[in-house]
Amino acid sequence: MKLKRVLVSLVAVAMTVSLVPAMAFATEVENDDETAIIEVADAKAENPAKLGNASAQTDCGKNLNFTIDSNGILIISGSGAMYNYSYKEGKRAPWYNRRADIKGIKFSGSITSIGSYAFYCLTGIGAVSIPSSVTSIGTGAFSYSSVSKISGGSKVKTIGARAFKKTTKLTSFSISSKSLYKIGSYAFQSSAVKTISISKTTKLKKKKVRKSLKKSKVKKVNVKNSKKVIYRYYFSKTNAGRKVKVY
Repeated sequence: MKLKRVLVSLVAVAMTVSLVPAMAFATEVENDDETAIIEVADAKAENPAKLGNASAQTDCGKNLNFTIDSNGILIISGSGAMYNYSYKEGKRAPWYNRRADIKGIKFSGSITSIGSYAFYCLTGIGAVSIPSSVTSIGTGAFSYSSVSKISGGSKVKTIGARAFKKTTKLTSFSISSKSLYKIGSYAFQSSAVKTISISKTTKLKKKKVRKSLKKSKVKKVNVKNSKKVIYRYYFSKTNAGRKVKVY
């Protein structure tokens, strides 16, 4: 009986020893899986619009890419809509960390939208021409940037809230679209622009321009002759937060 007990004990010890590597391997796999999950979560936090290696990222839309050339021009090329970004750390546009190198913006292709906070805090840029393919300018798109002039935009339908907030060098704003119907709240808050020209549009909606000029320096709005009366009402002190001259 003693011999049998000894043999049973030896077998049990052997089985325990043989299981140690397997248990260690299982633990290692579990730890690897956990690390992988954390890495994926971090990647998502870094760029909510696109999962990938932020340092190597060159896309800014499903069919859009960007480069920064030797002259510091941010070139966005391709077709379709840009991703939307945020002013919050970890959710900013992929070129944000190179903003000190960016001296201008150029579009190439058929870009249909300028994403939210796309050019936030780009303090080296100047005049920007909005492509004829763009139909929307996102929330905060140019906020806190050094953009000095906005022109073009013959198909723009909407301008997002705070799109040009704190653009202290913006002195000229002219959108040539016939289809513009919305200018978001506080669109020109604390910008330098005093006159905006939207002289071709016939589509503006009263509710869609409410508070658009609030906390801005805009004193004049150039509109289509046939729309002066109704647009004067739209941009009245009651609706815009500022009394402006519509001409």
